[in-house]
Amino acid sequence: NAEDTFRTLQLWFEVLPALERLEGTTYNPECYEMVKDFIVTVMEVERNGIYVDQQKLDDLEEHVVSEEDRLRKELMEFHAVANCVNIHPKFQEAVKRGQEPDLSKIISVKNDTFIGYVAKAYKVYKYGNKTKTKVTFGKNILPNILHMLQKNASKNEEGIAVFERLQQLRFWSDLKSKFLNNWKIWISPQDSKFHCDYRIIKKMLS
Repeated sequence: NAEDTFRTLQLWFEVLPALERLEGTTYNPECYEMVKDFIVTVMEVERNGIYVDQQKLDDLEEHVVSEEDRLRKELMEFHAVANCVNIHPKFQEAVKRGQEPDLSKIISVKNDTFIGYVAKAYKVYKYGNKTKTKVTFGKNILPNILHMLQKNASKNEEGIAVFERLQQLRFWSDLKSKFLNNWKIWISPQDSKFHCDYRIIKKMLS
């Protein structure tokens, strides 16, 4: 990115002269020449923007939503998962109101209540991240649970299948929330370009 390359340029002007004054210190001038040319390229990209084919972006979003729906339907085929959905407060509230429950807000890797129910159903709740007030299941927890299920001598095949699908669901959900949704925000309607601001992107993805 532009900031990294700019800092490298600063090293050339500030640090390397100081190093040259130290006996026995060497550096590679060819590397600087490569970085120097790259700085110009990155600056031009940020200044001019990157064209985005919005139809391709819409197609990708449609594919992501389709994959999420497929995984939710497959998860609902497991009796234990379906039961976790049925006892979820959001499901119960929707039923009381005579509304169709929104499964996308229930069967979600960001819904700790749902993931907690599933973890209890497959006896892996203890692997959650315990705080003083609750147990959470962040992005590093699901892979750990799946690994524990896979290496268990008496493998729980159904549990493995469920957590594999939850892992896949996380992948598509992250792709949509971290990239697709944000790309749509930052694409300029005037020129259909993505104008990258390193500071904004860094904050957005952190």
